[in-house]
Amino acid sequence: HDFDEDALLQVDIKLPSTKEKILYDVRVALENNKGLVKIASFSHIVSLPAMILPIKELIALCHQYNVLVLIDGAHALGQIPLDMKDYNADFYVGNGHKWLYSPKGSAVLYVNKNHQPLIDPTTISWEGSSKFPSHFQKAFAYQGTSSYSPYLAMEDALIFRESIGGEEKIHNYMHSLAVKAGKLMASKFKTNVLFEDDHSRYAAMVDVRLPTQNETIVNALPLQLLNKFDTWVPTYNIGNFGGAKNEFYVRVSCQIYNELSDIEYLSNAILELIQSSIK
Repeated sequence: HDFDEDALLQVDIKLPSTKEKILYDVRVALENNKGLVKIASFSHIVSLPAMILPIKELIALCHQYNVLVLIDGAHALGQIPLDMKDYNADFYVGNGHKWLYSPKGSAVLYVNKNHQPLIDPTTISWEGSSKFPSHFQKAFAYQGTSSYSPYLAMEDALIFRESIGGEEKIHNYMHSLAVKAGKLMASKFKTNVLFEDDHSRYAAMVDVRLPTQNETIVNALPLQLLNKFDTWVPTYNIGNFGGAKNEFYVRVSCQIYNELSDIEYLSNAILELIQSSIK
């Protein structure tokens, strides 16, 4: 839809989609609103459903229309390999506490050198006391009495990751477990996974269709799982995210400390709760 300069343009996609279809839909939106879009924002890995977007191609496409691109990498840092030079994003942000194993409050901010003069920290301090190559580095170097502990802990997180085998081993283990988890749960539920086994579609989080169409039961599952089984997963109606209406999914995160037995425990717990709610 056309929009004025003060409005937000949202590009809706129908799930499950393909890279080609996503790029086509975004191109159509940019073409229909040529000159109006100033900056675009995409998740690197979407939270719900847990799909990897083709950000390299999306960035290149937006640049064809002179649109700046901000990538939200909240779930990407630590879950998949990252290459800022290859992506050529204008801005990239990512959390450390989700998948990198560093504390809350630890994160990364990447700004292309061409755009660093546009960015200032939210806390304007006296800009440090040392010499820095650029205003961008100087402005972010000193944030007054803010705690630096989360940032400093990121190095130890990286050292820990290296000590258990390194990035590639971690990524491969988590994705492999996610694939197995999806197959196990879909088999127990007699349903399906949202995306087939493909490193380009999902990484360490897998979406599995729940064996019920009762939204009340689905919405109650996370809290019931927490109270009765000491575990938790998000559930959602994929119809709210561009999929078939009233199809309900569960998103399962597979970490290095998880094993397939954890997935079986979760599956059995979900089935028990659904069956008890139906009676």
